[in-house]
Amino acid sequence: MLRLFLLSFHPLTHTLSFLYIAFVILRLAVSTQYPIHVVISASMAPAFFRGDILIISNNTDRIKVGDIPVVWFEDATLPMVHRAVKVVWGQRKDVNGDGSEEMKGSGEANVEQFVLTKGDNSPIDDVALYPWGQKFVYREQIIGVVKWYVPWLGWPAIWLQETPYLKIGLLGILIGVGLLF
Repeated sequence: MLRLFLLSFHPLTHTLSFLYIAFVILRLAVSTQYPIHVVISASMAPAFFRGDILIISNNTDRIKVGDIPVVWFEDATLPMVHRAVKVVWGQRKDVNGDGSEEMKGSGEANVEQFVLTKGDNSPIDDVALYPWGQKFVYREQIIGVVKWYVPWLGWPAIWLQETPYLKIGLLGILIGVGLLF
């Protein structure tokens, strides 16, 4: 009896295992931990709309003007997806607690890429959204660049996130169906 009960879960575990392996392969192929994102705001309209799914890749060392990097600041809960409007090369300056700047390192080995971003649907750049004292995005804060998108398929994820009772109802239905079969 127990064996038959456990065997009834085999198709579900097989499907879940396949999806997990496919996700791991996708992460390896695009060189980022987070290859899939759902657009939750209209800041990039008309390029992307709320509910679009973005597929990103981190297989490039350099960001170009016009690329759409996915930026994830250290203390942010969600990433920011905005277009690169300016790219410069230079040396990073550390901002001290008193607001003064100090050069970090010296020489050509410390030259790095800085990116200024802006939402397509915004009249101003994103400097106000960056961590305090930071005027550009650093390359290590970019987790990838948008390569493809799928319109509208992200809406179920938004509904589940914004409607807590939907999660509870869906869980109840899954448990009910599981108990019946």
